[in-house]
Amino acid sequence: MSQPFKSYPYRPQRYHAWDVFETSPRVIFSDPQGQEQTFPLLNFSEQGLCLESPQPILHLKSGDFLRSIQVLFSDKVMFRGDAKVKHATFHKASEKWLYGLRLIEGKLPISEIFQLREQMQDRALVVERLTRIQRAPRRERDFLDSFDIQASFTWQDRKVPVQIENVSEFGFGFSLDAMADVELFAGGILQPDVVLEEFVFSVDGKCLFQGRVRVIHACKEKFLFKVGAFCLDGLSVSFSDFEAAAKLREAKKGLVLFLEKAEQSEKIHPEFKIALNDFRYFLESMKDYLDRSQKQIDTLPEKEKQEFAIQALMSFSENLLVKHMRDLMRKL
Repeated sequence: MSQPFKSYPYRPQRYHAWDVFETSPRVIFSDPQGQEQTFPLLNFSEQGLCLESPQPILHLKSGDFLRSIQVLFSDKVMFRGDAKVKHATFHKASEKWLYGLRLIEGKLPISEIFQLREQMQDRALVVERLTRIQRAPRRERDFLDSFDIQASFTWQDRKVPVQIENVSEFGFGFSLDAMADVELFAGGILQPDVVLEEFVFSVDGKCLFQGRVRVIHACKEKFLFKVGAFCLDGLSVSFSDFEAAAKLREAKKGLVLFLEKAEQSEKIHPEFKIALNDFRYFLESMKDYLDRSQKQIDTLPEKEKQEFAIQALMSFSENLLVKHMRDLMRKL
């Protein structure tokens, strides 16, 4: 017997505040003492909105009613009326409190909001920003493979590991193995404009990014699902972070080599160490002797006499030095 079809309530399309950032979307309402409070929006729809706060709003909890709120876009009131608190949650990735409000007896005029954004946009600024995004330098796999890179995102309370394909200052390119997560691959859930609430990116064990990303493009290639994502919570990573990771790796490698040499030194026989120290002492003493002799010869008034004295000294000392060095070498 077939299972009954499950119907779900209609959910209006939501828009991220970043889509209309030029309008500085925000909501204003009064606390119990009558003091006005202003909070930025995270997202909005015709029927509601979600606001952000760095601290918990103590007088708000799920189920409460807010009277006479104002929703503004570019200082223009787009909604004035009452709202009900649908949820109050702490978002770990952004370390902010999120409050969802459902508007009562009224809607946000979405088309008017986007028309206002069009009027406010500085075309040159937008083109310049898009050019920066398109031309942002990327680090590809040939560079990334020299590091231990781990990346994942959270979907429906489970962690989904991904393979990073490239990194820029604005976002990530990553791939999802079909065999590793059949549900996500087959369901086509990763579509453009989908927001992944908690994307984590680490290099050599250090977390360099943790926050929200928006899917820009997604396509299937054989058994891989390739996705490009744009960071919503600031820049992805600074390339200086990779340089710091490389230097730290070299420092660790140097320490390992030093300890290996120290361990090898412990295995050397004491007699060899004594003979080696004797040989080192002889070379240092010989250098001091030659330096003193050179200074004495340099005091001669004529250059020809200086050269003659040096040649005579070297001829005299050659046989003696060779014999002494051979005796020392036999002890090593």
